[in-house]
Amino acid sequence: MKKTDRDLLLLAFACAVTIYALVTLISSVVPRKTVDQPAVEEVVQQEAAPETTAEPADDDAREVFVSTWAERIDAFNAGYPLEGYGRTFAEAAYDYGIDPRLPPAIARVESGSGEVCFNPYNAWGWGDASWGDWDSAIRGFTASFAEGYGYTLSYEMAEVYNQANVDEWYAWVASCMAEIWESDSL
Repeated sequence: MKKTDRDLLLLAFACAVTIYALVTLISSVVPRKTVDQPAVEEVVQQEAAPETTAEPADDDAREVFVSTWAERIDAFNAGYPLEGYGRTFAEAAYDYGIDPRLPPAIARVESGSGEVCFNPYNAWGWGDASWGDWDSAIRGFTASFAEGYGYTLSYEMAEVYNQANVDEWYAWVASCMAEIWESDSL
């Protein structure tokens, strides 16, 4: 695919995120956020995964999405146990329709990107779950997260995911997502 096609696809994703953000803002009631939200919300809403549909996915669009995000995620995870799994993260995000930055960002916050896991291959502090390898863990976590928490980072999701320290956890995950977005790998 040409660079212009890739740019157009990324622009389409950015537009989808903007629409999603506007709908979310309009439908929300007075937020209970205590961290500096304008900067955090901007980071979270910069880019996101496509929504999954019942129709077959466009293989070219999927490959552009996966290769673009795989590079960014690999750059983010360089030097950590999850290094080299960018493609797995990106494929799972595309397949389950979630922001591709979210699972690696949560893994960084919860376990130092797999350095300190309380159960085998559980980099997300995900209940009592354990997996046999990183590939299964990434796909399993992403599928479960999409089903239980939704599409991307929100303060309400953070309140459920990490009740002990919501503000700091939310800000830290958003910061990691921004680091993936700003990757110089592209």
